[in-house]
Amino acid sequence: MSSAMSSLAPIGLFRGEHALITGAASSIGRAIAMALAREGATVVLADVDRVRNEAVSTMIRDHGGKATALTIDLSRPGAEADLLAACAGQTIDMF
Repeated sequence: MSSAMSSLAPIGLFRGEHALITGAASSIGRAIAMALAREGATVVLADVDRVRNEAVSTMIRDHGGKATALTIDLSRPGAEADLLAACAGQTIDMF
């Protein structure tokens, strides 16, 4: 098991909750996504880096979490509306 997913024993603090994490493919965003998933949250990962974002999503799912990755460039005008629409569709599909 990856140390990123097993560094602390989960207590289910976010079980049943949903989280949208931007910048989830690396650094702080990745750490937040993994921590929330470890605590039971269903996470939607948003990042411009498709390959790394998918890798984080796969790692979370491989460790029993619920995650999906969305590739989006939030620096593009209007991208936030696209993100919310995609997130709504992905979240519904995850249940």
